[in-house]
Amino acid sequence: MEKRRAPKLGTGKPEAETDSSAPTPHAGYLEGYLLIATPLITESCFAHAVIYICAHNQSGAMGLVINHTIQNLSYGDIFTQLNIDGDRYDRGTA
Repeated sequence: MEKRRAPKLGTGKPEAETDSSAPTPHAGYLEGYLLIATPLITESCFAHAVIYICAHNQSGAMGLVINHTIQNLSYGDIFTQLNIDGDRYDRGTA
């Protein structure tokens, strides 16, 4: 029996295959994903935050808030603290 994809709503055309290059969670870890704060979070540094999860494993997690600015802090400063060659990434302030 041949398997067929259901048509995409409103088009009559089959849905595209899933992008295999997209990150997938590994055993519940979220490395490579964006977390978007729920509107219920209103009184913390995470209010309205979009966080890129840089690392997430059995040892813990690390992410960068990518939509809030910090005065006098550049990407180069962050990469230096993380021991990453940040010169090629530094295009302004974080």
